[in-house]
Amino acid sequence: MGKSSIAGLLVLLCASTAHAQEGLAPVVAPIVAPAPPAVALPASPPPSERIPPAFFARFLSYDAAEKQVLMGQQRRPLSREEVFTEMGRPDLLAKSRAAERRRLILTISGVGVLSTGLITAAVARLGMPNLNGGFCTRNHRNYNEICVPDAQRRETISAAAVVVGVGVGGLLGTLAVMSSPNILSKDEVEALIAGHNATLMRRLRSRADALRPKLTPVASWKGGGLALSFQF
Repeated sequence: MGKSSIAGLLVLLCASTAHAQEGLAPVVAPIVAPAPPAVALPASPPPSERIPPAFFARFLSYDAAEKQVLMGQQRRPLSREEVFTEMGRPDLLAKSRAAERRRLILTISGVGVLSTGLITAAVARLGMPNLNGGFCTRNHRNYNEICVPDAQRRETISAAAVVVGVGVGGLLGTLAVMSSPNILSKDEVEALIAGHNATLMRRLRSRADALRPKLTPVASWKGGGLALSFQF
């Protein structure tokens, strides 16, 4: 009886051990594929940094080779009056016009003085007596008292007219060239254009912001809601 009990206990122990080993089977962790790296999408610029479409038609640029101010994407050449008017600089426009008038006056004066000097010299030469014949060689009195003094006087007038005409006319011409209506240097023009474009950008952005509809919450004792408003 005792042996049978011991044998029964051994059978139960072996069965329990086998069942426990079956319950402790190894657990295999699932393989998780790595997630793809996140791609950062470019953020759209805020409305205050966007370029208004009207800017592309009115911004200014400078062609240094041609010394010409251009407008917009079409690169339309502008005159000096158009440039200063677009920039809102009536002072520079007045200064340019004054320089242009001064150049015109100096040019006309220079050409007039030079022409007068050359014409005077030519007239003096045309009336020069012939010392080798005719009236001058008829006798000594005609030659020494009339022809020689007259020839010397005409030589002096002719030389003086050429010197004065060329000298004064050339000086006036030089002053005319220096009085160019292009009163600004390349660096000054580029600085003015940069300032103009920045001001134009701010003005167009402010106008776009003003025309953008705005929703404003409204509350009262009767209720609430949203008010749509525009600013002109």
